[in-house]
Amino acid sequence: STTGKIDEEQIFYLMSRGFPRENAAKAIIEGYFEDALKSVGEDIRSVMMRGVTRRLDATSVSDVTGVASNKTGSTDLS
Repeated sequence: STTGKIDEEQIFYLMSRGFPRENAAKAIIEGYFEDALKSVGEDIRSVMMRGVTRRLDATSVSDVTGVASNKTGSTDLS
């Protein structure tokens, strides 16, 4: 299993294609969980992904990425 901050290059890539920072981070995390849950049955995977999505929706992008962003989506590394 992998832990740590999301790769800032992945976020930049998605942002360069029109994703807001928060949506980019969430998409990366959801993709990780989808991949990690491939071997689990569909019913369990569906329940777990709903939980992941619910938790991400309740979490700010700075909590998810470890990097704060302002209202324009630019990064605050201070």
